[in-house]
Amino acid sequence: MSLKNLLKLKKEKIIIDLLIILGLLILVLSIPSLGYQKQFFSIGLIRQIFGIIITVLLGLVIYYPFACGATFIYSRIVGKEKKYEKKDLVFAVLFVLLFNPITYSLIIQGVMNVNHNVINQPCGIEIMGFAENSPAKDAGMTAGEIITSINSNKIYTIDSFIYALANKRQGDNVSITTNIGSYNFKTIKNPTNPESAFIGINVNQKYCRR
Repeated sequence: MSLKNLLKLKKEKIIIDLLIILGLLILVLSIPSLGYQKQFFSIGLIRQIFGIIITVLLGLVIYYPFACGATFIYSRIVGKEKKYEKKDLVFAVLFVLLFNPITYSLIIQGVMNVNHNVINQPCGIEIMGFAENSPAKDAGMTAGEIITSINSNKIYTIDSFIYALANKRQGDNVSITTNIGSYNFKTIKNPTNPESAFIGINVNQKYCRR
């Protein structure tokens, strides 16, 4: 066997590849704390479908070496792969170790940390969309605006955004300043937590060059 044969397209490799991608999609969309669920369901159906298609196509390329390595190692364990060279096993192990979701996530996390903490820095909260009942939207706020302060408190990070609204309750006045203008409105009852305030916006961290 050669490296070319190790990477040769086969049905079982593609099936493993697809199972990895589908498993990751289900994982990231079913766990709210990861942050992808709210963002995914805040966009339109067409963008959701397009995003899934792109994710699957990229995943087929990114995780294919892992599928090749895993298939080879499994075949070796069960005795199906009898004719092979030592270097083939080395390549297979490397493919499994380097091209798996955990390794990719660690690499991406490292790149993001450098990008967010070295190259860039938090500089506000970007409005990505609105809930069905949104006093913020009714006040005139639009998607794409960058929130810079709430009730005169400077807002740079998601944590500062959450903290600024933590003690608010239904009916409290809120004054929000963005890069576009200032808005004043009252909070409404939170549909998921009646004890907290609700302004009806979906947000994301904004980063700017240092």
